[in-house]
Parts: sequence; structure tokens; C-alpha cells
Amino acid sequence: HQYLELYLAAFRTGIILVPLNTRLATQEMDLILNDCRPSAFVVEEEFLGCFEALRPGLTSKKLLLHIGAPFQGSLGYEEAIERASREFSGGASEEDVVSILYTGGTTGLPKGVMLTNRTWVANTLNTLPMLPVKPDDVNLVMTPLFHTAAVWPALLHLYAGGSTVISRRFEVKPILEIIEKERVTFCHPVLSQVISMVEHP
Repeated sequence: HQYLELYLAAFRTGIILVPLNTRLATQEMDLILNDCRPSAFVVEEEFLGCFEALRPGLTSKKLLLHIGAPFQGSLGYEEAIERASREFSGGASEEDVVSILYTGGTTGLPKGVMLTNRTWVANTLNTLPMLPVKPDDVNLVMTPLFHTAAVWPALLHLYAGGSTVISRRFEVKPILEIIEKERVTFCHPVLSQVISMVEHP
């Protein structure tokens, strides 16, 4: 859920998010980091090994926030959020870049796509006539949140007052149980996930 919290913080404060695809090789992630030059990292415990592989390539001191177990030089995510909420006095404009999402690099190196506050809101407003989400709707995220395919439905449901349930990984039986238990009304799976669910006994 911190992923979505950070999007909401970015809309409000003007920080820029660069979600890293944790499935990339270290060399590919190094290229992205050298391109966007981040000033801070938010690292969940599960991906600490991935971050430590990147650390030697970081050229200057960064703000390091941990979710879960702390690591060398890190500050707790919740502590940082609490401190920031006390000290926050600024604001973000519609034109401020909220996120930079890197393309798959299928025709060369990954390219950073800048998405503004207005872009995300416009996407939501343009989607609502086709997907008239209501406050009692429940969205299920079962694709990685470093992809827009996971983020836009979650933001759409938040905007409309609906709910979002996040699954950490895709496993057919647990996903079907979540859909039943949480009374999920919407999800945005990839084709292989749909086939796996349809073929499950």
C-alpha cells in the first residue's frame, strides 16, 4: 500500500516517483539510476538484496527509507512520513511531473516517460465514462505496481471512493480466494493470468 501512498504524496508535494522494475538485471537498473539520478530510495525488506546490488554504483549520499527491516544508513518509512507531514508547507501544480516510468526498452535502452499531475487526473477522468466506478467497487491489483497497468485502476478507484486490494504475487488459487472474500468487482490482469484463472478447476 506504500506504493499508492507515495503516488498520493507526489500529487500533493511535487516529489517525483521512479518505480524500478525489480525484474531487470542490475546493469539495466544502473542505467535507469544514472539517467534519473534519484535523491532518495524507498526499499522494502523483500528487495533489500536488489538494492544492495545497486548500492556500489550510487555516486553520492542518498536518503534511504526502509519498509520492514532496517539496513545500513536507512530511516523508517513511517517515521519519515510522520516527520514530513509535520514539516510540509508546499504544494504541487497540475504541470509538475509526478512519475517517470521507464519503457521496456524493446527498441533500445529504456526511456523515461514523464507523467504529470494533470496526466494522471486526465487519465482517470477519461476512463470513468467507460468504467463507471462507484464507491462500493473493489479493485484487485495482481500485477506489479511498477507498471501503469497496476497503478491506473488503483488511482481510478481511489478517485471514485472505491477500494483496492493488493496481492503481493500472482498465484491462481489464492487470487481466486481473494476475489471471493473481498468481493472484487474489477481487476486488470495480463492475458496469461486470465488463462490461468479460467483453466483452474
